Amino acid sequence: PKYRGAGPIQWALMNGDKDTGVTIFQIKQKVDTGDILFQKKIKINEDDNMLTLGMRLCETGANMIIQTMNDIEEGRAKPIEQNSAIATAAPKITRDMTIIDWSWSANKIHNWIRGLSPHPGMSTTLYQKRFRIFKTKIIDRNSEKPGAIIELTKNKLIIGTGIGSLSLLDIQIEGRKRMPIEEFLKGIHLAIGDKLGV
Repeated sequence: PKYRGAGPIQWALMNGDKDTGVTIFQIKQKVDTGDILFQKKIKINEDDNMLTLGMRLCETGANMIIQTMNDIEEGRAKPIEQNSAIATAAPKITRDMTIIDWSWSANKIHNWIRGLSPHPGMSTTLYQKRFRIFKTKIIDRNSEKPGAIIELTKNKLIIGTGIGSLSLLDIQIEGRKRMPIEEFLKGIHLAIGDKLGV
């Protein structure tokens, strides 16, 4: 496997990978190092998040397990040693990693939101309340004020980042349910220049 550790699905999305996969391997004492029995590449869709990609990988993996067990039983399995030189770490996601740094590029923030949605979710603060963001769209528009609202309409909220901007699409503010941005904007007073994360 490319990613060894607790969060391979999350890290594939967070790093902006275009494809990932499922590997069936024999267990060894060191994490994710066993000989490979079966592998399959899976395309990552642009609108995938951890849940949608994870469900596809689970379905693929379940079918692969059955085929692998049959191959072992019938003597067709041919274990292949992993190349540890090309493996990378996929460490556990910590709480500190879920706080949005608006100085990052829009592309990086967008990918981290995809990778950590719906749980634990990336978050920032708005009016001193936790503000979780589950879905965004990258906007090719630069801002001199990362984290500030640069466009606001009845159904659009665009935030500046270090490079580019993000249109927020699916959010949840502390004490309220998760909702699409147009529903959220009906019940809150915001203004151009207001900053998130302060």
